[in-house]
Amino acid sequence: MPNGNGQEDLKLTEDELNQDVNLNEINPEEATPEQVAELQKQSKTLQAQKKHWRDKAKEAEAAKKPDPAQLDPSLTKPTPPAGPDVEGLKKDVDSLKSVEEKRQFGHRHNLSPEETDHVFAFAQGRGEDAAKALDHPFVKSGLEAMRAQARNSSATPGPSSRLPKVEGKSWSDLDAKGRKENFPKMSEAAKAGR
Repeated sequence: MPNGNGQEDLKLTEDELNQDVNLNEINPEEATPEQVAELQKQSKTLQAQKKHWRDKAKEAEAAKKPDPAQLDPSLTKPTPPAGPDVEGLKKDVDSLKSVEEKRQFGHRHNLSPEETDHVFAFAQGRGEDAAKALDHPFVKSGLEAMRAQARNSSATPGPSSRLPKVEGKSWSDLDAKGRKENFPKMSEAAKAGR
């Protein structure tokens, strides 16, 4: 039966499909046209068997996968992953911008972070610019009071101008023997602040 290519399609029986090609029985130099035709037939048989088993494997794979048309449409559409809260991100970005603005403003005007917060709070309450709020007398006096309080709280007393003396002599006036003998008295006098 000729096919579209001008060649004949071979219809093979079950026995013919199960036959193995045996090339050892045929000598290529002495092969007859019937033997060559038999080899072609066996070759086509093997190709048909391979195609048959490939098709079976594809059918088995296709049977494992469900038909997309039969699936629930809500299951076929991928749900987008839960994204970040856009409003929350906007708030975070605005907060970071505000912090950076305050940091730069404080550095530019030689203010501590606490002083900068107070200036911004005052300016926001009045609805004006923070740089303009620095010129307000209330802010100026408030900053001076904050700085004076900070200086007073971190102030340490200066060194005593009076050096302790034992028997009318200071440490530098004593020789090695006198320092050894009077060390306990000098340390007590230093502790007492005499």
